[in-house]
This record gives sequence, structure tokens and C-alpha cells, in this order.
Amino acid sequence: MTNPSTWCKRERYCRYNKWYKSYLNETQEDGYVVNLDFEKAFDRVEHNFLFAILERFGFGEIFKDWIKNVYNNVMTRVNCNGLLTEPFRITRSIRQGCPLSAQLYTLVAEPIGLMIKKDTCVQGIRIKEGKEEKKIFQYADDTTLISKDLGSVKEVMRKVERYGKGTGARVSEEKTVYMRFGRVPILVGVVSFEEVKETKMLRLILGKDEKGARERMFEMKVGEMERRFIFWRGRTLGLKGKILVVNALMLSKMWYILTVSAIPRWVEMRLKRCVLEFVWEKNPPRVAYNTLIGQIDKGGDGVS
Repeated sequence: MTNPSTWCKRERYCRYNKWYKSYLNETQEDGYVVNLDFEKAFDRVEHNFLFAILERFGFGEIFKDWIKNVYNNVMTRVNCNGLLTEPFRITRSIRQGCPLSAQLYTLVAEPIGLMIKKDTCVQGIRIKEGKEEKKIFQYADDTTLISKDLGSVKEVMRKVERYGKGTGARVSEEKTVYMRFGRVPILVGVVSFEEVKETKMLRLILGKDEKGARERMFEMKVGEMERRFIFWRGRTLGLKGKILVVNALMLSKMWYILTVSAIPRWVEMRLKRCVLEFVWEKNPPRVAYNTLIGQIDKGGDGVS
């Protein structure tokens, strides 16, 4: 497997994207950031390629046999207007919803990361002297390319095309976007991807105008939470039930964003107002605010 900083957890994937875009934006260093979108990524995985990857990475015979038993000689039929088609064999796709599928897709996506990372013709971006040059970040089927110049972008896209021939993967040109920094040229004639000033990635908005993108991201998320609070006000809930709704269905959505971006003061105040109005139904509070947000093992109600 590649270095963990190349194949990322979701929070790390978003943080790296934010850091590199901020760095390029502030320093005006030349570079491209391309957010690749693979069309129906799980559905297009060729089974033969999956088996070859398991063999190449040295998995044991028993494990490989298990995977082959799950995916080999699988037949299906399609219900079309109440009529079933003749059975046909499935030779591609990884089952969505299966606990093993994400790990299998990670293995399938690993070769493109290795190809790009090890190619000396592809120049990435190095934030600090002595630090590793970054060329690609991956999270499941989300892939971000960091390229220094036009030649690197061309070489990367050749590798992506080669990877697609082996795996069945195909880049969605309509959904793939890129941002350019410094004095690099537009990618017209190289790729048909749209150039953008900000991108939406794993429900986060990142862009050249960092403050504006952050404000729009929080406005969208807080507005969504306010609408859900209105829905839940119609339910008859006790204090503990309301706190459960606040923690599990509302504030939990904010923790993910806060791993990438600091919360503005206006968001903090607006969330506080929404939570208190929901918990106390716009009546005077029956419990002190510090008690409401205090830890349960210290006598608080645990709103967090």
C-alpha cells in the first residue's frame, strides 16, 4: 500500500485538499488541483482485475478463494416491467452495501496511486523543503491530483486512461473539475474538464476564496439543521429524547466539518439559539446552560 498520507481517511483527505489549495492560493505557486470523478466506480470494477490485484498484493489462498466464491460465476436476472430476463453472468462490479466492498475497492484503486506517485515525470507540490512531494490523494472513489505543470497533467491523464483499460474505470468528464493556480495555462485541448473556483468535496466546500467558501458551507449546513429542527418540533419528546436528537442527528454533522475548518462566531451563536429553542420550545430554560452542555458523568445533560 502507498504511504498513509497518500491514501487517506475522510477527514485527512479533506484537510490535505484544503491545505494544498490554501498553499497554492497564498503563494501563487504554479499548479493544478484536479478532482477526478470516476463514473459508477464500484459498478465498473472488472472481477479479473480484482483477482489479479489480490494475487499481486500477496493475499493468502484461503482469502482469495473466499473472494472468488463470492464473485465468480454469479448469475442474475433483471425485472423489466414485471418480466424477468434470461439469466446472465456478472463479470464486473463490487457489491455495494457489503462490509468488504470498501476494502476491495481500496485495493483496486491502489495501482493508480502507485503509478502516479512513482513516476518521476509527474511533478507534484512540496509545501516545505524536505517534505515529501504530493501528487495524489485518494479516499474510496474520490481522487485528487496535485500537478505542478501542464506536462504533469498530461502524463497523469495518460496513466488514468491506462488504468481504466485494465480495471474498467472511466472518468466522468461532466463531474470532474479542476482549479489552477499561479500562471499555468487553461487545460483547453488537454482535457474537457470544467475549470472552477471552488469545489464541493465530501459535503465540504473548498475554494480559492477560502472565507467565502467557508461562509457558504456553514450557511448551507446550519440552514439544513434549522429545517430539521422544525420537523422534530412536531414530535412529543422528553428532555432526554430532545438531547438525543440534538447530538445524534444535528450536532454530529458539525463535528466532521470542524475537523477541516474552524467554526465562525456567528455559526456558534446561531446553533446555540437553535438548540435552546428546540430543547425548551422557546420557553424560559429550566436548566442552566452550563449544566445542559456539561458531561453526564459530572452531572450535566451531555449536549455536545
